[in-house]
Amino acid sequence: MKKLKSFYIEELTQYIDRNKKFYMISIFLFLFSMAIGYSLVSADEIESINDESFTPIEDWDKPFQFIDLFKHNFAIDLTCILGGLTFSIYSAIVNFINGVMVGYVLRLAPTAIFLLGIVPHGIFEIPSSIVAFVGSLSVTQIEINLIKGVLQNNKTFKGELHKSRYLFKDVLISLLLVMVLLILAGFIEAYITPDLLNWYIGL
Repeated sequence: MKKLKSFYIEELTQYIDRNKKFYMISIFLFLFSMAIGYSLVSADEIESINDESFTPIEDWDKPFQFIDLFKHNFAIDLTCILGGLTFSIYSAIVNFINGVMVGYVLRLAPTAIFLLGIVPHGIFEIPSSIVAFVGSLSVTQIEINLIKGVLQNNKTFKGELHKSRYLFKDVLISLLLVMVLLILAGFIEAYITPDLLNWYIGL
């Protein structure tokens, strides 16, 4: 068991080390878009939301919501990873929109609502978006390598395919990380977040 654990830790460490540059790009893009979303909120919108009263969440089927939330978010992140085939242009747009939405909600939502309704599952859901974009950049790198193998005289398709073997592994690891993060996020959003919000609203 210890050997298996050390193996996974070593694999994850190597994965992060190989993708440091991709992670820096993904985090920067998310933070940049988040800042834009934050700046889009007007003072009138903040005043308007503060005047609103929040109603309790009722008729919430937790098992169904968990599955639905996971399927919805996983579809977005999977599409983001596969968007690497567009040289990550589509994936960058998805990541940018996610960041803008988070920044917008961060600025607009009352502090307590944001802390209880967004943060608990957001600490897993936001990293999943970042990891998904890293996966898309790995797909793009594979694509570029294979194109070089076809077009450049000093390279071969087979050689570039072999050279990209770690990138294929990184795409798979990114996908697995996304799944784990979204399972955790979906569970919290379905089973815990509604109770936290209802508790706050009932105060």
